[in-house]
Amino acid sequence: MAQRLSAAVIRAVRNCSEYHLRRCRAAPNGGALQCWEDAQGHPRVFNHAVAAFRRSSSSYEGSGEPYIPERVKGKDRLIIRGGKFQGYHGVIDEEKILGQKFMVDVDAWVDLKKCGTSDDVNDTVSYADVFSIMQKIVEGPTFDLVEKVAHEIAREVLAAHPSITEMRVRVYKQAPPITGYVESLGIEVFRTPSDFVSRS
Repeated sequence: MAQRLSAAVIRAVRNCSEYHLRRCRAAPNGGALQCWEDAQGHPRVFNHAVAAFRRSSSSYEGSGEPYIPERVKGKDRLIIRGGKFQGYHGVIDEEKILGQKFMVDVDAWVDLKKCGTSDDVNDTVSYADVFSIMQKIVEGPTFDLVEKVAHEIAREVLAAHPSITEMRVRVYKQAPPITGYVESLGIEVFRTPSDFVSRS
């Protein structure tokens, strides 16, 4: 079990990709944080400048337009790509303590013919409303799984906007706690209003 980390340590290593921390202390020169060992017993060194660079230079490089199922192909949809939020979700204790950046993509299938004719915002689904729900869920109470994060985003958006017939939500971790380097890891869920109807 990891020891409790000080506020200074948490601030310094926030958003870094090394989450398997076990014992951390401030380096004597104050310019770095040394992690005495990770989960595999290897020494790790964290530098403030490197951590700041990682935060400022992080970018979203999506894998292109995702697959669209035949049942919704050619239908109107609202699209949000690359929403960035600080969240504290994960199975590992340090993920809940240190947090990390999450990326969220949303597709919401909704008939846009009426607003296309009227040019009236009241006849459509506000992307600002959808974005605020995304932000509330990701930056809110912690979950173990990104699957739960995506599920809750879909549930709240569909509840708030009954005109949406189907949603796709993709949630990515930009710095997943794995050995090796990846741009991101994530999941994708499809949900319809019927998925949230009580079966009792």
